[in-house]
Amino acid sequence: TPSSLAAAAGNTQVVLTWTANSESDLASYKVYGGTSASPTTLLSTISAGTETYTNTSLTNGTTYYYRISAVDNAGNESSKSSDVSTSPKLQKYTVKTDGTGDYTVIQTAINATTAGDTVLVYAGTYTENINYNGKNIVVGSLYLTTSDTSYISSTIIDGNQQDRVVYIDGGGSINGFTIKNGVNRFGAGVNMSSASIINNCKIINNISDGQGGGVYGSGTISGCLISGN
Repeated sequence: TPSSLAAAAGNTQVVLTWTANSESDLASYKVYGGTSASPTTLLSTISAGTETYTNTSLTNGTTYYYRISAVDNAGNESSKSSDVSTSPKLQKYTVKTDGTGDYTVIQTAINATTAGDTVLVYAGTYTENINYNGKNIVVGSLYLTTSDTSYISSTIIDGNQQDRVVYIDGGGSINGFTIKNGVNRFGAGVNMSSASIINNCKIINNISDGQGGGVYGSGTISGCLISGN
C-alpha cells in the first residue's frame, strides 16, 4: 500500500503526492476520489515512477476525499491507503523581496496562479516586465488590503527600459503600484485589453515612440496618476 499520501488545495484543484513504493514489480498506482469518505471512484491510473496527481475542475469550498493503491506487474492491487481530504479554494500568493513570501518575483507568482487568484506584493522595487498571459487575476500591493496610500509609492515595478512594464490581457487587474521605466511602441507603462483594470497606480517616466507612453488600451483606469511619460 502506498504511504504518506498528502493533498494540497489549490484554486478549483487538488494536488496529491505520495511516497514511491519500493517493490521491484510495481506497475502503477490507482487514485480514487470523491466527495464522500472512503471513495471508490477511480480517477486515474498513474504509471510507476510518478508520485503525484492533480485533480482539476473542482468546486471551491467542497471537501474532496482521496485514497490510492498500488498495482504490480501481474495486475494484483494492494489495499487502499487511508483517506486524505481537503477543500479547493481561491489562492493568495505573496511576493517579498527578502524571500519570506511565496515568491520573490512577481512574474513567477503570476505564472503559478489560476483564474480568480490574487498576487499580493509587499513593498520594494521589482525590476521586471510582467505579463498576465490572459489570466483573470488581481495583482496588488499592500494598498489592496490596507488602503494605505504610502504603498503605492513604495511598491515599484521598474521596467529597466527593457520593455513595457505591465501587459494585462483578459480580465486581470492591477492595484496600488508605481509603474516606471518602461519602453515600448504601444504602451510603455501598461498595455491593457478592454476588460482589464488599473486602479490607484502611479504610471511615470515611461517612453514610447508610438502611442501610449503611459498606457495603451481601452480598459478601465481609476484613481491613477499618469505623468512624465
